[in-house]
Amino acid sequence: ALRKVSAKTDPPPDVTKIRQGLPEDMRRLPIWVDGEGRLPADPKDKGQDLYDATTDNSTTHFAMVGLWAARKHDIPVDRTFALVNRRFRTSQGPGGTWSYPFVRTGADGGNQFTCIALLGVAIGHVVAPEPGVRPENDPVIINAFAALGKAVDGPVGDTVGRPTVKDAGGLYFLWAMERIAVLYDLRKLGDKDWYLWGAEILVCHQLADGSWGDDGGFPGQSPIVNTCFALMFLKRANLTPDLSKKLLVNPSALAAKVDDKTAPKVEPPSPKVEPPPTPKVEEPKKVEEPKKVEAVVTAPAPTPEPAAATPAKKTPWLLIALGVLLAAGVGGGLAFLVAKRMKKDDEDDGEKKKKKGKKKAKADVEMDDDD
Repeated sequence: ALRKVSAKTDPPPDVTKIRQGLPEDMRRLPIWVDGEGRLPADPKDKGQDLYDATTDNSTTHFAMVGLWAARKHDIPVDRTFALVNRRFRTSQGPGGTWSYPFVRTGADGGNQFTCIALLGVAIGHVVAPEPGVRPENDPVIINAFAALGKAVDGPVGDTVGRPTVKDAGGLYFLWAMERIAVLYDLRKLGDKDWYLWGAEILVCHQLADGSWGDDGGFPGQSPIVNTCFALMFLKRANLTPDLSKKLLVNPSALAAKVDDKTAPKVEPPSPKVEPPPTPKVEEPKKVEEPKKVEAVVTAPAPTPEPAAATPAKKTPWLLIALGVLLAAGVGGGLAFLVAKRMKKDDEDDGEKKKKKGKKKAKADVEMDDDD
């Protein structure tokens, strides 16, 4: 099965025939699975078995990198990569991530496994592309990068007081994220510069001896392995440059769709639509039936009894007499004063006339003397 096959000249191998000649344990390996549906579920409690064992995405990661290198030497691994592509397309969780073990119905998990799955899906677009589906329009890829955009933060322009490497997700995640972003040629995840963010953290926590110590934040870490991961991140290392050349992706279009996926949706308030006025329907006038006039027999009103005579009040004659005398006295006094005043005025007028006559006579005598 591992003989050298030229993809251009040799026909694809007969998988069924090859499988029949294998030992029974090897026949159960996923490479020999037929069908186009979901891959079979992993067996339980067989994580350490050599054959028919429980799989994990971390080991699958390094197997893919190794097999891609083998493909460059004409090793026939395209069917293997087609199954790898199906593995990741059928096990993505609703949040856009993947779990450590293979869950055929899909399950969310760590962000490092999301980076691993994006490598498998990228290989699938090169080896077994679906007709009419470009990488920048692939919802599996868009949802995965949107999830990674939530796992990173933006740079602050400083290398002091940055979060620890472990709090940033660990060096294994940082390296896997760097490599997959370089593969898809994405300089930002969402609107965040992932490289400057990670570089600030790594420079902040590099030790005096040049290493990154023993706090890499992943199982099996060591100062040497941690330093290798940190250097590959800072170098923007790409272990599969030929895959990047073969992956026909529009990074600008992909970045725009990831931005749309991660940006908060702010919907403009819908204009208030007033309901049309309800036409007023006049109710028909109610025609009242003529009332029946019934004869009413009333009893005769009782005759009022004559009111008792009010005794007449006695007229106060004494007061009236005093009033008359007072009025007469006042009137007489006024008449006397008026008459006295008139007599005096007459006397004054007489004196004035006498004096006037004397002056005139004297004047006449003086005139005769002059003549």
